Amino acid sequence: MHVSYEGADHGSRHRPPGQPLVAASHSVLVSAEQGEPACIHQLVEEQVEHTPQGIAAIHEGLNLSYAELNSKANQLARFLLESGIKREDRIGVALQPSLNLPIALLGVLKAGGACLPLDLNYASDRLALMLEDSQPAVVLTEERLASELPFANGKLVCLDTQAEMVFRGVAST
Repeated sequence: MHVSYEGADHGSRHRPPGQPLVAASHSVLVSAEQGEPACIHQLVEEQVEHTPQGIAAIHEGLNLSYAELNSKANQLARFLLESGIKREDRIGVALQPSLNLPIALLGVLKAGGACLPLDLNYASDRLALMLEDSQPAVVLTEERLASELPFANGKLVCLDTQAEMVFRGVAST
């Protein structure tokens, strides 16, 4: 995400001292078309309408367009709903930075779930406590990371090795 500040050196990655991270007039996500508050997944869908081939995410030289992001998030949302996820169910997200991360976050939101970010840099005791306390219905991860999760209850979904099952040709949710 790129945020610019009036009068700021745009080459700098730091915000100017004393400047808020987000201007007060931009503290609420607003739909460009309706001028009303919108959810992030609705804003992505608007962006798909305007620039479907625009780059939504870049990781290690790989690009993900807004259309691809939206499509894969819709597929994941459909998978979660078909798996029995209900509105506001907690969904753990245990992923390293990759193109799967924005897909997972957006897919959880589209399914009506609540994201539970799980940082695999935490001590395993801390992760175990977070998982025990929150009781996520599903944890989204990747095969290589699954062994780092002290996960006993619920369902573990590996977005890389189970991709064919999760990301099957559903266009919208």
